[in-house]
Amino acid sequence: MSIFAAIEDRERQHYSSQALTGLQRLPSEYFSDDEDENIGATSTPASRTAGANGIRSRAPFSNSPAVNQSRMPTPPSSLGRRTRSEFELAEWSPANKVHLMEYATSIGAEYGVPVEERDHLIAASLLPTHKLVLVTYAKMLGGNRENLDRDLQAYCVSAEFKEHVIGRLRSVLLDPKLSSYKEGLLTRLLRHIRLNPAVYRIPSGMRESITSLIFSRAVSKALTNARSELKRKMIDYWSKKKDIYTLVKHLSWNSTQEMSDAVWARFAWLQLKLVDYREHVENGQKDDDKFWNSIDDELKSRREMYTDLPLEDERLSRISFIFEESLATHQTLCPPVKKFRSATAHQIPAWQKEISRVVDEMEQYTQSELANEEPQDDEEQN
Repeated sequence: MSIFAAIEDRERQHYSSQALTGLQRLPSEYFSDDEDENIGATSTPASRTAGANGIRSRAPFSNSPAVNQSRMPTPPSSLGRRTRSEFELAEWSPANKVHLMEYATSIGAEYGVPVEERDHLIAASLLPTHKLVLVTYAKMLGGNRENLDRDLQAYCVSAEFKEHVIGRLRSVLLDPKLSSYKEGLLTRLLRHIRLNPAVYRIPSGMRESITSLIFSRAVSKALTNARSELKRKMIDYWSKKKDIYTLVKHLSWNSTQEMSDAVWARFAWLQLKLVDYREHVENGQKDDDKFWNSIDDELKSRREMYTDLPLEDERLSRISFIFEESLATHQTLCPPVKKFRSATAHQIPAWQKEISRVVDEMEQYTQSELANEEPQDDEEQN
């Protein structure tokens, strides 16, 4: 084998080993034995040898991009008339298109498709099969979403939602460990519901929808109403000079709830703060709908005031001192007919302990975790 024939052989092996899509081996005549034998012979005709520049005119490969591109096969198109079968070509002939339109009109009337929708049916009859499948699937997904939204709306006004979701939200507001009553509370609650749907007895079929706008607005509305109810009762019971034990008893939605000194002290403080706040509202110094914001600001300020204390017990004692003083003051202003003892751990029912765990877990959420939640709190007003 001549030197150049060996070069061609190595070149042929190189390109045949390439895993390039659509690359085909060149025709065998470019590598015929006749040419191999004639390479280097003195009797080779001029028409098969190089010209004056010494380069062969029929080289099987060239360094020129144009030559290489011309050798690359064009991948067949997956669309167009050339790739369709005779049956498909006949199906999409003008005559058959007219027939399909007429058929779409007739079955539309047969199956009761509204007149205004028949144009869509006729248009669909002219779509290629793969597009028609996509349109059908898109409509199916849209219909499923509409059904889920309809079911979710029904659930959000059901007795189950009122008992297991709204009831727990009201109990959360009575927990003395709560760090805020409005600012950020909706975000924390929505995150906790999403992570723990079983705690709120949310049906399995509804759980994929609890991140929706419908659900977040329902929770927001329930939370707003619960705060408004607390505020209204505190005002009403103050005007009637009811003692703190009577007030807290009527704030609870569950008659089995056991109260503690911490709960009575927290709501004695809240009621006295509300009385003071309303005086400022009447004097035009404050806005009535900003009461809970002012409470959250003061709670935050008290926590920050004692952040540097090294001992946790001492820090909590300093923070709760104002609540205990409020309870003593309230008992002086509205003397109770009967004093009650704080409930022991054994007396607290299981559902109430679960609420306490909910608050503990919510208080542990970091700002980065809460940043991923997107509550719709446009109804958070009161």
